Amino acid sequence: VWYTTHYQLLQQLPFSDYLGHFIAPFQIKWSEPVYYFGAYVLTRMTHGSVPALAVAVTASIYLPLTFGINTILRRSTLRPVERSFVLLLALLGGVTFPLTTQLVRQEIASAFLALAFLLYIYGRHKLGILMAAIAVLTHNSSLVLLAACVVAAVYVSPKGKILRMRFAIAGGAFLVVGFLSPNRIPASITRLQTESPPRVRHHPQEQIS
Repeated sequence: VWYTTHYQLLQQLPFSDYLGHFIAPFQIKWSEPVYYFGAYVLTRMTHGSVPALAVAVTASIYLPLTFGINTILRRSTLRPVERSFVLLLALLGGVTFPLTTQLVRQEIASAFLALAFLLYIYGRHKLGILMAAIAVLTHNSSLVLLAACVVAAVYVSPKGKILRMRFAIAGGAFLVVGFLSPNRIPASITRLQTESPPRVRHHPQEQIS
């Protein structure tokens, strides 16, 4: 599991030698520092404790989702018992599947992005933008949904907007997505693919009498 391997690697490796570099098997993107820096701080504080990482990841996903869903439910007409049941159903699918498919950073980013949308809808614009920034800097794929929402908001905005401005905003949003997407193979990966694999000596196994 590369998450735990990199997490323990950060216990000895300086963060400046990690972010933006190729650390097998991935290129650690400079535009996604939030999770990596959090893992770096946590591994130094806990001496590379994997259970501590599991707790931190779970809290990073569950707490924003819990706060957001609970905020919506408090404005509903459901009874407290019904609200608790709805909240439980929503959280049951929050971590198990993404963790088994190694989508840890994507799930954290999704939780913060959902919270960002909720805060923005309820008028907490600055805090909502901050949460959206955290989501994007956790995993750049958040920009796809964020850009789609920006474009939708522009096109359904009240009259008076210039059509060229709408296309400029839409084009700019998707250009940012394209710029930050991994559309090029790092040179270090190319070198690894062209180099011959290292020779491994195989020692005959000792027979047990």
